[in-house]
Amino acid sequence: MDHLDFSGGPKSWFDLWHYHPTEQKHCKLSLEKQINILITEFRKLQQRLSEYQNPYQTWILLDVNSCIENAVYIHTENPNGSPFPINFTDEAEETKDKAIRKYIEDLGYRSFSQMHEDGPLIFIYDENVGLPIL
Repeated sequence: MDHLDFSGGPKSWFDLWHYHPTEQKHCKLSLEKQINILITEFRKLQQRLSEYQNPYQTWILLDVNSCIENAVYIHTENPNGSPFPINFTDEAEETKDKAIRKYIEDLGYRSFSQMHEDGPLIFIYDENVGLPIL
């Protein structure tokens, strides 16, 4: 993350930029422990974004069936033409795993799910940071 440009200048944009803080070795961990790793990195990103002057969206993607797909995202207006802001409302469902939903809420975050061919994806976000994703 240190190499990212948060200056707000003309080259300071993010087109669904993301990185994967969990690796194959983390796949044996519980979902709660995977969430902890993701939240730690998300908080670091939020701290960097606190100085960013441009509108942005940020969230965590938790892939219940493949931890190597877990990612932390930043998205802004960009020259590539990707829609901004993104709105996931059309495909959003309540996170069905009540224990995981409560765990996320107890950490101070919100979540929703989307079903994909490989299973559920859980989106974790802070409704007080950046533009809304719902």
